[in-house]
Amino acid sequence: MSTKTHYRTYGYTLSLVLYLLIHFPLSAQLLEGHSEKYWLRPPQTLETDSLKSVSFIGNYPTLDLNQQDYQSQLKGIAEAPSGTLFLVLKNQGDLTTEKPLLQIGRFVIYANKVLLDGQELAIDTINDKASILRLHFQARPNQPHIAPRVRINEDVEVAEIIFYERMLEPEQRRIVESYLAMKFSVNITENTNPELRDYLDIFKDKAWSSRLDGLYKQEVLALGRLDTIGFYQSQTYSSDAQSISLSLQPQAQAGTMPQLDLEDGSLLILSRKAHEAAKQDCGSSPEVNTWKLRLINWTSKEPMLYLTLDTILDSTQQPMLTDGSTTIPLKTAELARHTQLAIPVDKIETSGDLYLSLGTPEKECDPLAEVLIRDCSLMDSIANHLYIQVQPEALPATLNIINLNTKEALQTELNDPATVIGQLGAGQYQLSLYNNKRILSDKVFQLGSCEDDLLASATNNNDPFGTNEGSPSWQVTTLPGNGPSELNEESLEAYLKSLGIDPGAIDQEAQKGIEVYPNPGSRFDPVHFRLEGLSGIPFTVHIYDSKGNLMVQREFTPQAEISEFQYRFRVDGSYFIQFTSARYSETRQLRIKSNLH
Repeated sequence: MSTKTHYRTYGYTLSLVLYLLIHFPLSAQLLEGHSEKYWLRPPQTLETDSLKSVSFIGNYPTLDLNQQDYQSQLKGIAEAPSGTLFLVLKNQGDLTTEKPLLQIGRFVIYANKVLLDGQELAIDTINDKASILRLHFQARPNQPHIAPRVRINEDVEVAEIIFYERMLEPEQRRIVESYLAMKFSVNITENTNPELRDYLDIFKDKAWSSRLDGLYKQEVLALGRLDTIGFYQSQTYSSDAQSISLSLQPQAQAGTMPQLDLEDGSLLILSRKAHEAAKQDCGSSPEVNTWKLRLINWTSKEPMLYLTLDTILDSTQQPMLTDGSTTIPLKTAELARHTQLAIPVDKIETSGDLYLSLGTPEKECDPLAEVLIRDCSLMDSIANHLYIQVQPEALPATLNIINLNTKEALQTELNDPATVIGQLGAGQYQLSLYNNKRILSDKVFQLGSCEDDLLASATNNNDPFGTNEGSPSWQVTTLPGNGPSELNEESLEAYLKSLGIDPGAIDQEAQKGIEVYPNPGSRFDPVHFRLEGLSGIPFTVHIYDSKGNLMVQREFTPQAEISEFQYRFRVDGSYFIQFTSARYSETRQLRIKSNLH
């Protein structure tokens, strides 16, 4: 049987519009102090008449790797004794074939594996959905000279290749991956190392943070201008180049890049909720904040942002944009089986994140969960509270709540119908409540300062990382019963009084939760985990390192006289500690720093 592999021959020519040099200096590079040895990338844009025959990843054409200039660079990579290689590619062929997609020197890339000098390396399957592949290799001792070989299968499409002559550090690799992800809209929100799930921009800020944005990981798109790394995008597409487009002008065509007014340093990130695709039937949240918009140093004279989706909205749906305080209705237009939303970025004055809800068709049924926000400025209380009521048939449910200003975050499982979250400080909050069938509640809101915030502020000022990324200071209280039959402020107060609870002093009730201290901790000193309101419940304690590897498993049952679990950590780094039981589960993050004393 023949094993001959057919390789692609490109028959089209591209007419380039080389205004890229207008925006960026020739010295643009991604990593400070480390220039790219080889950088194979598409032109910034194409002439309109050459777009029909071109395949795209995101807004960019795939490369004709048979061109002489590209072949010369590929040969240079193949000859290199060591280095770090990045590729943006997709596979249009049969996933079961044993034929290689691409060979560059010592690397032979298949759909589901990579061979380096014959040794197999596991990778995620390369299919028709674009992906970013990162490979690194070192020089072999006494390595015999082998003529460098480059082979290109006709089924593989490559949009960009970057090669460094050195082994990059993890953060350096993540910066390059973030650049490619933002350019081609390729999702990199998952990583075996939890500390490397963030998108890093040129300022070392987190353009997308797994801690703050983890629920918004289905799609991540970016616009902006960062001259020092050669990044300019006035429009972008989802990686499939058709289902989603984001642009500063209403008419967008893949392969073009309008030259618009964008200040250097401007960055805009739009991410899509991962749970959004879940079936939203009766009992679901009446509103779902499908998209999250983050403006980072955004400066542009362009008044509008246009989001085009391959869906048609129901006539009862009204898209809205909110920061949790102000809400703006959005104008929509239907364009050939697509819906275009016009977002007035010139009207946005908030410094926080913005959330876009497409609206949901009206349903004649009662929700399975409700959330009542109790702002201290509107009632006789010294702290902000949330009252959460879930119908028994919707339990258990997962609660995810984040203060986007302080970066405090809590994810916990609710097993009882009535719960109060107390001691919430000032800030912009993102809340999502869901079970395995549906999103039960999805809210964005802002809370003002209260008397108790003075103490919390003094505590947070002792945080050497600048943010409280350990256990939040919030208090979780489970109330007896199923709560009031019709939830509002008056019925809640009546319900609390029927239980003998003063509505203004609800924090004095028995609390439920796990407090970690000190956090950050230091090596060899004990770290304490205080379990409040959980006496008599048997827990399994799992301790994971930053890469998700299980280090320790222990059994612990808190009692009235012994309510603390203790553990000594020997190595600096981040850890995840999971307390699991049939009635209550909670995960805490901990940092160990050896230079705290």
